[in-house]
Amino acid sequence: MRLGNQTKLVSLYHWFTYLCCFISFFTVIFRTKAQGYEFLALLPLAYTICYWVVFSKSLNIELRVFNVIFIVMQGLRFVIMPIFLVSVQYYGGRSPVAPLPSSIETAIWLMVYELIILTLVIFFLDQKYQKKDG
Repeated sequence: MRLGNQTKLVSLYHWFTYLCCFISFFTVIFRTKAQGYEFLALLPLAYTICYWVVFSKSLNIELRVFNVIFIVMQGLRFVIMPIFLVSVQYYGGRSPVAPLPSSIETAIWLMVYELIILTLVIFFLDQKYQKKDG
């Protein structure tokens, strides 16, 4: 694949990601009814911010297998999973005892915290490798 085609493909992927995040955010914010899931819209919002600030720039620098797999997996967790969760409207999980609303809120905040930490690590590693190459 030529460099020009690769740049176009990455640019198309950026727009596709932003569109999915936008759809996910508004789907989740307007359709969430279960108690404890009020902050579920933070997941696609946090992913959008992290993608815009770090991940998109990392993809533009170099297409590494780790970055591509990581970005796709986190996109599934933070963008696609909330859409499925609110569209199915089954919030019980697999446990015979339903989780407390406070436990769900804590889980959402921990996911956001995890994404921020991983984003910072990728940012600093990208900075380190750019200095090494440059």
